[in-house]
Amino acid sequence: MPVRLYEPSQAPAGGVVWLADFDGLTPELLPGWAEPLSRRGVRVVCPTPGPTWWLDRPDPAFHEEKSRTAWRWLREALAPWAAERFEGPLAWAGAGAGGQAAIRAGFKKSGTPAVWAYAPAVALDAVFGRGSTLDRLFDNEEQARVAGVLTDVNPLARPRRLHLAGDPGEVWFPGAELLVEKLRSGGVPVDTDFETRHASREAALNAAGAGAVRLLADALTFAA
Repeated sequence: MPVRLYEPSQAPAGGVVWLADFDGLTPELLPGWAEPLSRRGVRVVCPTPGPTWWLDRPDPAFHEEKSRTAWRWLREALAPWAAERFEGPLAWAGAGAGGQAAIRAGFKKSGTPAVWAYAPAVALDAVFGRGSTLDRLFDNEEQARVAGVLTDVNPLARPRRLHLAGDPGEVWFPGAELLVEKLRSGGVPVDTDFETRHASREAALNAAGAGAVRLLADALTFAA
């Protein structure tokens, strides 16, 4: 599976796994991320499998052997490889479909330093039946709902830092709000930015870059 690596010299232990949405935006394409990452010396790996929902279901868009789903590849192949290469803990970040997978990954291993997600696609049923590739993965809306992050977070294995952001105008916003409500009711602290509006997803990610990198870098520093 192809990946893009950002490895500045003199980087401390650990790194970030960035999971892209269908737009393919990664930190190297976002000046608002690239400069802070270079300044803080944070290593990043960005898998580039093509458009995928990062789910534990067979997906024709995921270019890997058919016996392994995108989610299993992340957990069983990429994460161990990245942790060994970066010689330390992993934080997770992403947007849209990648954002939901970053959250899911952060709640699968206790002590994950940090998770940062923009407009995470946590409530998959919100778009089922609208003609997206998600319609190929599920037979009905209920299957999509059950497969979403809202049913798959364990407060006992939560990340140390969790920050969710999103534009109120995005289709994923209601689900993200519901996830925050659920997590906080379970005693999980969540930082949010759901008020700031931008002209585009790219503009939003660029604007959030400095703060997101600061959160991720600080979390990795204290986790080392």
